[in-house]
Amino acid sequence: MINDDKLVQIINYFTSQDTEKSHVEFKMNKDSPEVIAKNISGITNIMIKDNITRGYIIWGIDDETHEIVGTKFQPEKKKKGNEDLILWLKKSIYPEPEISFHTVTVNERTVVLLIICANRTSVSKFNGTAYVRIDKNTRELDNFPETEKQVWREVVSNSYETMSAMANLSIEEVENLLDLNTFYEMRKANVSVERDAILPELISCNIVIDNKDSTYDITNLGALLLARDIRKFDALKLKAPRVIIYDGDSKVSSKLEQVGVRGYAIGFKGLHNFIMEQVNDGEEIIGALRKNIYRFPPLTIRELLANTIIHQDFTIEGTQPMIEIFNNRIVFTNSGRPIVPEDRFVDYPPTSRNQKMADELFKLGICEKRGTGWDKIAEEASKLKYPAPSISATNRHTIVTLTRQKRLIDMTQEEKMWSIYINACYLWVGGVYTTNSTIRELFDIDEGNKAIASRLLNQAVKDNKIKVFDTDAGSRSRKYVPIYESEGEL
Repeated sequence: MINDDKLVQIINYFTSQDTEKSHVEFKMNKDSPEVIAKNISGITNIMIKDNITRGYIIWGIDDETHEIVGTKFQPEKKKKGNEDLILWLKKSIYPEPEISFHTVTVNERTVVLLIICANRTSVSKFNGTAYVRIDKNTRELDNFPETEKQVWREVVSNSYETMSAMANLSIEEVENLLDLNTFYEMRKANVSVERDAILPELISCNIVIDNKDSTYDITNLGALLLARDIRKFDALKLKAPRVIIYDGDSKVSSKLEQVGVRGYAIGFKGLHNFIMEQVNDGEEIIGALRKNIYRFPPLTIRELLANTIIHQDFTIEGTQPMIEIFNNRIVFTNSGRPIVPEDRFVDYPPTSRNQKMADELFKLGICEKRGTGWDKIAEEASKLKYPAPSISATNRHTIVTLTRQKRLIDMTQEEKMWSIYINACYLWVGGVYTTNSTIRELFDIDEGNKAIASRLLNQAVKDNKIKVFDTDAGSRSRKYVPIYESEGEL
């Protein structure tokens, strides 16, 4: 809800402009319902095209001189047939517009505003016809094919990330809600931006929307990444990451629970450090240096944490990114099923459900856009002798579980086979075959125990994790590739 002071500010802003904006219509007393409906459709479509969140029809303004002259229009008394005007407008325009009338006094004169919020789900039509504002005029959209294409392009590209999280803000309010100093410092180290160009950059990156009326909106993307306190954005409170530390290997008893407050980008380092503090098992002295001993590898946790944030399905309500720390494992859970097959995380081209978020986190140095996250995870699992993290999915969630270091003898059969498969995928992305030697390296098997590696390879073939590449070779010199290679996809 916009208060009267801001409405007066908006009116003064528009009347001070040399020309009438395409998303604004000035009127004095004309109140034809059909004309109002056509203007709503036209203004909505030009807002969609130009990525503007709100448009206005303002009564009480001379459209030639922009002088505030006042109006006699009383929308609450206006009817179309037997229906109230606003009800008739909502029924006659598709998709149903989000509109509201407001009456204020400016310089002792009555001014009425109709505020139109952009509904980006489809092109706006009145009685089946789409309209558009061209300069100060409302015309049928199909007479302007290039403009129509641009409107449809914006409709198709509409996303959760670009929706408003908080509206009608001054620049000072934006600065109070978003940590722009940290944004500047993080960007400076990666994709730099000049300090006096931060606001244009925020607008360009869909973090902030310029409403073209002297106010600004913070988008979901902006709030989720840069909020000083996510709790100030009502619709996003449950998107804050939640960390639970359990006492032991079950959920029976928890020791600590922490819910994030800062945006994902500006709070990422602190969140990662907090998790690592919970899995710090002390120190060891190497030469003259002390080195922390962690129950789980920091790089793997960093990559899984970034994935948990980036790949959420934000349209699923009532869920938040969850990190559950047990003595023997860490479980990372995010909303939404995986958008690539669960067994193709390593080799699939980089794909993100939230591309704008991925782009910004790349610029801020938190993630890469090369799709190498799971390559790093697979490499570290092999190097540090961890079972490869397991991946599972429900209708609403993706769950990745990282377990502690294990000797081969302590691994389950499922952990052995999955580790062989993930390692084979990682090697094959680099053009390297899986062999008896790579399996011995993966599981730290002595060269004298090649038979153990051979048995593991044979079982992985039986379990459809890998396939023999050169069937004519001897059993100990055979080369193997991931099972999906038989599908002819690479």
